[in-house]
This record gives sequence, C-alpha cells and structure tokens, in this order.
Amino acid sequence: MSESKARAVLAHGAWADGSSWNKVIAGLRSEGVKAVAAPLPLTSLADDVSALDRTLERIDGPVVVVGHAYAGAVIASTGDENVASLVYVTALAPDEGETVADVFYRTEPHPQAPQLGPDPHELIWLPEDAFARAFAQHASPEEQALLAATQRPLAAGCIGTPVGRPAWKDLPSWFLVAEEDRMIPAENQRFMAERMKARVRTAPVDHLPMLTRPSVVVDIVLDATGTDRAGGHLRRRLITLLTLSRQLRTSVISRRGARPTRRWPRPGKGEVLVMVDIAYRTADVDGLKVFYREAGAPDAPTLVLLHGFPSASHMFRELIPLLADRFHVVAPDLPGFGMSDMPARGDFNYTFEHITDVIDRLTEVLGLDRFALYVFDYGAPVGFRIATRHPERISAIISQSGNAYEEGLSEGWNPVQAYWKEPSAANREAIRKLVQPETTVWQYTHGVPDETRVSPDGYGLDNSYLTRSGADEIQLDLFLDYATNVALYPRFQEYFRTSRPRLLAVWGKNDPFFLPAGAEAFKRDIPDADVRFLDTGHFALETHVDEIATAIRKFLAP
Repeated sequence: MSESKARAVLAHGAWADGSSWNKVIAGLRSEGVKAVAAPLPLTSLADDVSALDRTLERIDGPVVVVGHAYAGAVIASTGDENVASLVYVTALAPDEGETVADVFYRTEPHPQAPQLGPDPHELIWLPEDAFARAFAQHASPEEQALLAATQRPLAAGCIGTPVGRPAWKDLPSWFLVAEEDRMIPAENQRFMAERMKARVRTAPVDHLPMLTRPSVVVDIVLDATGTDRAGGHLRRRLITLLTLSRQLRTSVISRRGARPTRRWPRPGKGEVLVMVDIAYRTADVDGLKVFYREAGAPDAPTLVLLHGFPSASHMFRELIPLLADRFHVVAPDLPGFGMSDMPARGDFNYTFEHITDVIDRLTEVLGLDRFALYVFDYGAPVGFRIATRHPERISAIISQSGNAYEEGLSEGWNPVQAYWKEPSAANREAIRKLVQPETTVWQYTHGVPDETRVSPDGYGLDNSYLTRSGADEIQLDLFLDYATNVALYPRFQEYFRTSRPRLLAVWGKNDPFFLPAGAEAFKRDIPDADVRFLDTGHFALETHVDEIATAIRKFLAP
C-alpha cells in the first residue's frame, strides 16, 4: 500500500520501552501511516520531554503524538509546532500545576493493582507478578514474562513534577479508555478524558492494548490522523506478523545459491496486511481455573481446538491467526496442562473422563452451544467423548492425528499397553522415558523431512511444563488411563455411523504413534470423510500450518 503523508510518534509509558509499540507500528504502516517510537529514558519528566522533542525534530510536517500511561504527561508538555493532535492510550493527563501522581492516585486502585514505591536509587520497579495481575493480564504468559524481564524502571521524580499548561488545551485530542485496566481505573480515565474534552473511545482492553489489542489502538490513531482504514474499502488478506516471520524463516537460500522454497508473502492487489487480536483468558469451571486462547468474532462459527500430549494450546499459536477472520476460535489448556490449574493428584482425578467433564463444562460456561471440533492426540478422546454426549452440538470434526481405531495404534504404544495389562511399578518406570525432554524433542522432529522447519519454541515450552513438580506422575497416570479411550473406540465409531458428522482427517503420514490406517478407518463409518496425508510427523502444525489452515477453511466453508 502506498504511504500517505500521515505521521505518528508513539511515546511509551513506565516499565516499557519503544518495542511495546511494535504491533501498532506494523498496523499503522500497513495503512500507509509512517510511525516511529520515541525512546524515553524515564529519568525525569524534563528528560523525557527532551527525548520526545528530539524524535519530533526528525519528522517533517504535521504529526500525531500518541502517549501511553505516564507518557500522557510527556506528550502534553512538548512545544513542537508540528504536533497536530494528541492521542491518549489509557494515559495520564495532569492539568496545569498537577503531577502525574496527583491524577494516578485520584481514585481507589483496582484490587489487583500493585503497591508501588521507590528503591534506594529512587527508581520505581513493577513487581514481577504484577505484569500478569494488572499490567497486561490479557497478554500471553510468554509475553508477560518478557515484559517483566525487560522492564525499564521509572524515576520517582517523573511522577512528582508539576506540569505546565498542557497541550491538550490547545490541540484536538483523542482518548482510548481501557475498561479492563487494572493500573489506571477506567473511572479515572473517563474523568481525564472529559476534562480534556477529548474524543473518547472505550474498549474492553487491559492496560497494555498496544500489545494485547493493537487493532483498537491503530483505529484510534488512524482517526486522529484523518486516515481511512483501508479495510473499509479493500478486501483484506489475513497475514499476521507471526506467519510472516515463519515464512521468512523457511525461505532460506542454500549456500549453493538455490532459490528459496517459499516466497515472502506480499499483499496482492486490493489487499492489505492485517493483524489478529488473540485474547488470553481464564474461566472458573466449578472452582478450577481453565486457561484458554480466544480469537475471532463471537458471532462467527465456533471452532474449539483441543491439544495433545505433552503440549497445550500454544501448539495452535500459528493456526489461530489463520482462522480467526472467519471463525470464533477457542483453544483451552486441558486441566494439568499448560496454564490451566494442575491440582495435586490427591485433589483431582486425572482421567480422560474427568478431563472431559471439565472441558464439556467449559463450553457451557462460555456459552458455546454449537461448534466444530479440532482434535489432536489426547484432544481426540476428550473431543469424541463430548461429541457422543452432545451430538447435536457438533457441527464438524477435524482430526489431526486424533485416533479412534485400534489399527491406528503403532508399535510405539507397546510399552504403554503392557502397563495397561499389568500396572506394576516396573511397567510404570518403563514408560517414564516418555516424559523426558529428549522424548519430547523426538516427538516433534521424528518423521519430519527437514528438521530445521521445527521451531524449538514448542517443545521447549512443553518440556518446561513437564518439569513442574508432580507433572510427570500426572502424565504417567494418564498413560494408564488411556486404556479407557481404546475401550470407548466402538462407542466413538457408533457415533460416527449414526450421527455422520462432517469429518476432515489431516495426518502426518510419518506419525510414529498414530498410523495412516487410523485416518483411513474414518471412511468406514463416515464414507464422505475427507482424509489427507502430509509428509511430516506427529506435530504436523509445526511444519504444515498453512496447508492445514487452507484445508480447514475450505472444509468448513458454508
């Protein structure tokens, strides 16, 4: 898309840096708006205003200045004549003679807000756990950890300095009120926005929407620049930054000068790059915290993604953005996996039937009365149990190595089957290698023609979860209980024959656990089943996410 004359300078708040604007910058540039982040030292209000002014000096022509949180005071203190308007993103807007602290502490804090105070160096740090509790509760756990690890402290003097006449009294201003902000209560934001006579937008976002809901921030900045969002006039193509980076990674030119196997994806004529908002939530399911990822319009057809062993919903991290423009996607972590609660074995019955009870109840808590199921590995017996309980709720099934036939079990199950037949301590120890780090890596890479296409992120996170105290014993319990899934195969098959759900099976033909025969067997009970094989292993999404996403979109098309 050709670049417009619109310009934007973005100023970060406390405990962050310019990279907090990365997603917004990408979104604005895709709309033709040149955007840059101003690096603030956070050492004093005067220092920060000077740093902003130095950035503004590099910009020719009118510019919109955007401030987050503390930076609201900074952007209102610049005297640069090129500033045409101001945008406050859940920001603080002290009036003349007031300090940042005056407006920050104007109302009662949120119950989850952290206690703040300077250290011996007069620097204010955000407690590590506050990033998940209050600063960015809608961010992923991985993003929250990175925010905590890279935070920049705020000098106490920054919030104690009275400001002069704020620029918002003389310039048109916009204000994004974050309804779910736990750092600056929405009530306080509305007070400041009304006092400023700003154009107000509200959204159910947290304190860091630049990271967790960047499209909301892009929209209000576009409004301030007077730029029409291209999506209102052009057909959009769903290509996220995550997909771009993945495709760049696989487009490697060999030392011999071979052509790349894949091209960098560029928008076609009449298309623009757009970003997808993925929410990271938890639900209370009868006292158990269940973590889930959610994307897409709630009124779109729903697709529930159920992960396998030893993974969690992060295995769908690249698939979700490729589906969210068309579907309402919900991907939970099963109890005992990922970010969901992992109660002690004595407090929770780790069986597939009980796990199904929890996920079944989750769909009710979330109000999902009809949905398609994507089942992988352990997700299959959970999903098939739900389908047999509520056949009227299931609109379709996508099985990716989600087995329901004995002929689909490979010899790799032999040690586990021996444990089923004789659940002795010796047989339990014999399968303990299945929860070792090297086995996780093997699961991801076995049967993959080019192992360099398998990102270590997936198996690295899985292994991190497996190292938690008691996690190995829980997984060994589930290996023993897997026998109940095989016992239910006839019941699952009866459901297939009688309900005839639409079914797409997409399997790695080199899967070491679930053989192609298991996929072909679906046709025995559902003659119209669409069965496809990919040249990969067990975790097919790691290498063939584009192919699987395309197949799903065509399969579920109205």
